[in-house]
Amino acid sequence: GEWGEARVEAELSWLRGGLDAVFEQSTLLDRESVVFLMQALCKVGLNSVSGNKPDIVGASKQLRMFGVEKLCAVVAANVGRVGQLWEVASSLLYQVASHQRATVRRYGMDCLTPLIIKVFKHRAELRRRLAEG
Repeated sequence: GEWGEARVEAELSWLRGGLDAVFEQSTLLDRESVVFLMQALCKVGLNSVSGNKPDIVGASKQLRMFGVEKLCAVVAANVGRVGQLWEVASSLLYQVASHQRATVRRYGMDCLTPLIIKVFKHRAELRRRLAEG
């Protein structure tokens, strides 16, 4: 059939949903697989923000920060085992938070802030459950 604008948008929306599901369902992976996924996202993220590799021509800031954004999504989805995964995640997150370019730092903070809030809420919920016995 013909690929009109509405069909293209519908297909892109479907693809975005499928891609998001990959990261959200990382909770189903064993620790080794999640660590492998996170290491790959770190590599993508570091290459994008370090300037060592050329950016994708015409890529938006959001596309260049894909690794950072999806790493935060994986950590958020796996908040119950964040203690096991933090060492891997923190290597990228530290470099983003201390990056020389303010736009990278700001984008990193935009990704990190909800993640930190989620981790604190999770820990508070665990403490509450333990106190209830």
